Amino acid sequence: KSSAFLLVAGNLELFEKTGRGIVGSRNAGEDSIEVAQSAAYSAVRQGEVVVSGLAKGIDRVAMSAALEADGQVVGVPTEGIRRIANVNEIRNLVHEGRICLVSPYAPDVGFSVGLAMGRNRFVYALSESTLVVASDLEKGGTWAGAEEALKGDFAQVDVWTGEGATKGNAALVAKGARAV
Repeated sequence: KSSAFLLVAGNLELFEKTGRGIVGSRNAGEDSIEVAQSAAYSAVRQGEVVVSGLAKGIDRVAMSAALEADGQVVGVPTEGIRRIANVNEIRNLVHEGRICLVSPYAPDVGFSVGLAMGRNRFVYALSESTLVVASDLEKGGTWAGAEEALKGDFAQVDVWTGEGATKGNAALVAKGARAV
């Protein structure tokens, strides 16, 4: 019999606000970066918290845009909380109440692809809806997370279909995600 836990560091009041997930590829184009920034700014204007995987690319763009707009972020790192808290910028933002870190992993665990895939479900589960800005077709963490959320029906998945949308985005809409 196994037990589950969720470690949290930071401002717990952020969980009382609506979470808006914003995710996407690490290698997104300029159009996708603009969509992620715009979505984050919009979420902050509406009083929502941006939920991010803290990964390079769209996740980090969304997080930075939310913070730039004086918003707040719930971050779900791929490594343990104690490890990510060693990053001065992250630690300072946690102390300021601007970021709350959430992790299902042991505090000192390091990055692995498997953990990155596993953390995706938490981004979706902590969000009222999650916007997929750019997804590779049938591969990568963005695709896997969206597909899992759609199959498990535990979160609303929105997918960008405007300028710069990827083939993966169109395929996610065909699987039941809401086109945005």
